[in-house]
Amino acid sequence: MKNYFPDTTSHLSFLACVLIPSVQTMHRFSSKVFDYESSSFQKWNTSGPPIGEVRALVYEQTKDGTFKEIFESLGKDLHLLRFERVEQIKVFVEKHRALLHPQWYTHFLVEDEEGKPHVVQIQSTSSGGLSVQVHAFSSPFMWRAFSGYRFVVPYR
Repeated sequence: MKNYFPDTTSHLSFLACVLIPSVQTMHRFSSKVFDYESSSFQKWNTSGPPIGEVRALVYEQTKDGTFKEIFESLGKDLHLLRFERVEQIKVFVEKHRALLHPQWYTHFLVEDEEGKPHVVQIQSTSSGGLSVQVHAFSSPFMWRAFSGYRFVVPYR
């Protein structure tokens, strides 16, 4: 099946499927989405044409792995696993905050203008806020499964 996403992979277990509403050219958020945005996140181009609604699949990490190993465990082309614009991630956070990891990290895949993959990482802070930063997809850092980090991908 073309759109099949597994319930479990070698690194992930399915948690939820939710709808991200359409994103307009200049989306207006009800409040400030993140308490802290790294300079690497702020540089991402947020302009562009409207994007239709998309379903997002939320997974929890079950096995240690790098970003590459974890995202590739879904068995899809990386281009299909990325969000088109960071506004989609902000809308996800605004509408579905309860699905973010309550204490640690939630990850989203994006591409830069050159088509290189990067990972947007959202962290819940001790004050109840959220911080966001961007990491290289190719990072060799090993993410430990015991924390149950979350990974979110669009369903296409």
